[in-house]
Amino acid sequence: MNTLKSKSVIRSLAYIPFLLMLFFIQAAILPRVPIFGVKAQLLPLVVAAAGVCGGVISGGVVGLFAGMLMDISFNEPTIVYTLVFCFLGLFIGYLCDTILIKRIPTYLLMSVLALAVSGITELIKAIFALGAGVAPMLWISLFEGIFSFIFALPVYLITRSIERIE
Repeated sequence: MNTLKSKSVIRSLAYIPFLLMLFFIQAAILPRVPIFGVKAQLLPLVVAAAGVCGGVISGGVVGLFAGMLMDISFNEPTIVYTLVFCFLGLFIGYLCDTILIKRIPTYLLMSVLALAVSGITELIKAIFALGAGVAPMLWISLFEGIFSFIFALPVYLITRSIERIE
């Protein structure tokens, strides 16, 4: 019993530098090299990876902290992404604990889901807050999702290695 707690503490501590590294890349490096005028979002990918590799608890906790970092990166006082990513991580983790097989095809499908949820959240915020048009925002969300999906495999491999910490 004692070893189980130490493994989960070490795993949890290993996620901290990984999340901070992804946050730094997303907030400081990727905006300097936009493709089609959009920047990639890496934090939804780690939520999907934690849910697939670690299950409902890892998905929810990583989703909570990734959502907090996402809210910080948009520099807004809302907690929209904190709630959305927490529930997304719980949902993906629950699906992978009960129905789906924890393999890379599942992760790729769940990362598409996470990027879509993130894009829809951003779309809804832009429509209600800024009064933006739906069609241009859909194109932006699509390009942002495609650009973000490029980073899916490295995020999965690192998350899988974190979940395998003994």
